[in-house]
Amino acid sequence: MSTVLIVHHNDEARQALATLAAKHHSVVVAPDVNSGLKGIRKHHPSVGVAGIEARQLAVLTMLKYLKDNRMDFPMLLVASADAGQYQQIAMKLGARAFLEYPLDQAKFDVAVSMALQDHHDGRKEPVPLTSHERKTNLTQLENHLNRQMKCFAGKNQVFLQSFLVGTEKTKPRICLKCHLRREFGLTERVYYEYIRDVCAGDYRSCPAVQQFQARNSA
Repeated sequence: MSTVLIVHHNDEARQALATLAAKHHSVVVAPDVNSGLKGIRKHHPSVGVAGIEARQLAVLTMLKYLKDNRMDFPMLLVASADAGQYQQIAMKLGARAFLEYPLDQAKFDVAVSMALQDHHDGRKEPVPLTSHERKTNLTQLENHLNRQMKCFAGKNQVFLQSFLVGTEKTKPRICLKCHLRREFGLTERVYYEYIRDVCAGDYRSCPAVQQFQARNSA
């Protein structure tokens, strides 16, 4: 299970984001940037989700601190309507996504799953095995995801992956090998949460699908 750090000065927004995160992840909450930095050092979260408003820009200082100290994990910003002007600087400081508040469950899940996949792609390593994969029947999960698949490139492409390490195999896990991602220069293998939330969910958010549609409509 991934750990998601929620940083937001507003109690209601912080609780709403924490509730969204708790559906699939372990959650750490912080009411301000200083508490958030302490949470990072203590809990080593997989993803951070922080609020930004025009009158509450401390998160930009947080991004700069993380960048300067090479604390490498994805940060997503959730912005109020008046904070759009800060998107460019936030992305330059290392934010992985700039999302508009309020978020529904599907948009939150997609953003976190894409951030995790992209982060581990950058490290050239697979996304860690999830707790759900460890405790469920993987054959049933594989069949379920293939039935639920919405992306045309992922039809019947979910399979169980394991590797030989020396003379022994690793534990099997859910995987999808996507020819469309490979075609557009992206890592071709995606894993359970990305498959669940993007390939079998909001597949139009996938950058490979977006590039494919842009090319075909040109």
